[in-house]
Amino acid sequence: MESSLYLHIPFCAGTCDYCDFYSVQAQGNDPRFDHFIEVLLHDVQKSIHDFRVDCVPTLYIGGGTPSRLGPRPMKRLLSGLTTILPSIPGEVTVEVNPESATPDFISVCDASGVTRLSLGIQSRDENARKAVGRLGKADSINRCISDIKHLFGGSLSLDLISGLPFQTEKSLLDDIEFVSTSGANHVSLYALTLEAGTPLYARARADKSLLPEEYEADERWIRGRDALEEKGFTQYEVSNFSRPGEESRHNGRYWRMESYIGCGPGAVGTIVDEKRSKAVRYSWPSDVDSWLNEEASTHEANREEISRKDLIAECLIMGFRTRHGVDQAFFRKRFGASVEKFIGVTLDQWRKKGNAENDRPALTREGLLLLNGFLVSCLEELDSTYPKYEESRL
Repeated sequence: MESSLYLHIPFCAGTCDYCDFYSVQAQGNDPRFDHFIEVLLHDVQKSIHDFRVDCVPTLYIGGGTPSRLGPRPMKRLLSGLTTILPSIPGEVTVEVNPESATPDFISVCDASGVTRLSLGIQSRDENARKAVGRLGKADSINRCISDIKHLFGGSLSLDLISGLPFQTEKSLLDDIEFVSTSGANHVSLYALTLEAGTPLYARARADKSLLPEEYEADERWIRGRDALEEKGFTQYEVSNFSRPGEESRHNGRYWRMESYIGCGPGAVGTIVDEKRSKAVRYSWPSDVDSWLNEEASTHEANREEISRKDLIAECLIMGFRTRHGVDQAFFRKRFGASVEKFIGVTLDQWRKKGNAENDRPALTREGLLLLNGFLVSCLEELDSTYPKYEESRL
């Protein structure tokens, strides 16, 4: 079986006020790191064996902040993976932050087969960074990118966030000008979302002036999108832009709902049974200390069955995030029916309004701005068409 691999490294120097990913604070020489790597490698080996994986096309190491591990633990992780994985991934991505991506860490990544570094910038505006608890100064971003240029032979992706406190359209456009000349061939431009339970969520509820009005935030993101495209980055997914041919292969597997294993506390994985058109989702508890203190051989992930109908829904939800849209041949092979069979009325209505492409099941550039409303209509129609689909299979 072919499956990608995602590894969750939960350690961070500090937690940004908007972040709801599982993470724990750790010093640069945290004594847990060595044990963490060994337990993680054990879980990877067990998962590869249990799922009978014989090909791993992509590997993504995220978090948290993987670069918080430092060069020696990261070298141990990457070297250990080479002895466990049944194939050499064609794309290996490691997330890094400017404050912890030292020259030695970057060199280890370069020498150990990493093909892509994903650097979290979010913003170079000092007021915006401080307002959301982002560590480090803009100078550290400049230093880190310079080190990557000199020490790393792979590709570079940069992350930006639009809609931060104190951010202006000018400061966002300045950031885009910066990334366009940085040597990056991939940029993620995320619209800030308030997640319940985060410090920023509580502050924004208490102070309505902290964040821009919704219409203002939307307009700023659109201006950022336009600026990226003017700089030669093509929008290929709601929040992702790349130079030609530099799209993220790993994320592309998520958007096509292809199988991937997740390992590490807080990680999630989905294994698709193509013969039955169903899937199983595995999630690891978000508790690194319990995960480390248990015997590695007893680790068990939570298991959730995904029915054929739910898998269809997820394929639509993920596929329509991309400019290419749902892969028609892949979808038909998996479910034995076209996309139009399930959401033909909705697609026809959106095509008439000019918000969906006529030649494929995909939204137009402007239609993507209305994605949530489109998906609501899709899922409502799926509820009515799915029973007929099941009858036709009997």
